[in-house]
Amino acid sequence: RHQSKVYDKCFSGTQLVAWLVETIDNDTLPYVTKVWSCSIPQIPPGANITREHACIIAQGLMNAQVFGHLGSAADFTDDDTLYRLLEGEEQTLVLNRQILWAGNARPACLVSQSLLREAIALAHSAGAREFGAVQEFQQRTCELQMVNLIQLPVEELRCFFINIFNVLVLHARITSKAPTSDAHILPRCSFFRNTSYQVG
Repeated sequence: RHQSKVYDKCFSGTQLVAWLVETIDNDTLPYVTKVWSCSIPQIPPGANITREHACIIAQGLMNAQVFGHLGSAADFTDDDTLYRLLEGEEQTLVLNRQILWAGNARPACLVSQSLLREAIALAHSAGAREFGAVQEFQQRTCELQMVNLIQLPVEELRCFFINIFNVLVLHARITSKAPTSDAHILPRCSFFRNTSYQVG
């Protein structure tokens, strides 16, 4: 129960961390860190991960929309906070939460132009895309978390959002999260309604 509403498929942050510590060992760690884009140091053979490692993995799972906070928080915490699995639900997919952007962001229009050029290059590249290049692009979109749109002139603001809309569509195409061109109208409507970036 959360705020007078009953949810199923719920668990606390502490319960998830305990399960991850018990389940993930040195053999499964490389697979988990690659699939969920987590950066964790190598652990000794036969050893299990620490609770700190488990929190990093849990944040990766949360970023990938495997589960979500019962409220609106984007960060995972190892405590009694409640989360629930999102399988089978229409999900809000935020594409730029692979990392939390720690530094200051460049000017908003410069960020949008730079990301658009990179997204176009990746989307139209010949042959298979390199995993590393896609990962680097996804992490660079996290700079949008810190862009400052306050007092931006109207024309620049319009250009920024047009650029970012196109980046978002290309980003989803690059990572195979966008519906195919021949998809039914309902999946396409759901995609545009529920896919977004965290901006500012």
